[in-house]
Amino acid sequence: PAVNGTAQLQLTAGQLTHAGITDEALNFEHRRAGVQLTVDAQGARVDAQADFAQLGTAAVNLQLPNWRPGKSSAEQAITGRVQADARELGFLARWIPAIEQVYGVLHADARVQGTLAQPRYEGVVSLRDGAAALPQQGIHLKDVNIEARSRSDEHIEFHAAARSGPGQLEIHGELTPDRATGWPLTVEIKGKDFEAVNLPEAWVLASPELQIYKARNRIE
Repeated sequence: PAVNGTAQLQLTAGQLTHAGITDEALNFEHRRAGVQLTVDAQGARVDAQADFAQLGTAAVNLQLPNWRPGKSSAEQAITGRVQADARELGFLARWIPAIEQVYGVLHADARVQGTLAQPRYEGVVSLRDGAAALPQQGIHLKDVNIEARSRSDEHIEFHAAARSGPGQLEIHGELTPDRATGWPLTVEIKGKDFEAVNLPEAWVLASPELQIYKARNRIE
C-alpha cells in the first residue's frame, strides 16, 4: 500500500538545559530548531536543523529512496549527510573538570550511503585554533589542531598537533574499525620540548619519538 504524508516539529527560540556532570546546569540558547519527516512516492526523507546561537549550528539530511513498509534493511538504500559547527567550546570545561579555558572551532561533516543493514560512512571531524588549560599539570595548550577523517575504505586517519611551553607535539595515526582483526591501530608521536608539567615541585619537558602498533591483544 502507498504511504504519503508529512510530519513537522518546530521549536521557537528558547533555552535548553542540561544537568551535565557537575551540580551546575548548562544552558544552551537556541534561535530555531526543527525536524521534518516526508514520505511520498520517492521514498522517505528526514530533515533537521538547529541554530544554537553563539554555540553553533547543526543539520541532518537522511533519505531512504523507494522506501515502503516491510522492505528489508538489506534491500533498503540510505543516503545522507550530517553537518555541525561549534564556535563556543567553553561548556566542555563543565563536562570535563580536568580542563579549563577551552577555546576553538569544531566542525563535523559526515556522509552515509549503502543500505540500512550495511551503511558506509565517510567524513571529517576537526578542531581548529584550539586552546585549553590543564590546571592539574599546570600547563596551557595552544595552537591545538585535530582532524579525524573516515575514508570510503573504512579506515580512519587522524592527526593532532599542539604547543605547550617552549615546544610542540604531533600525533599521526590510522585506525581500522574491524572487530575481526582487533581494531588495528597505528600511532606515531613526535615532539620537542613539549611542556608536560609545570608545577612548583616539577617542571617536565618531553621530546618523544614513538611508534605504536596495536592489533587484538598485541601492542608493539
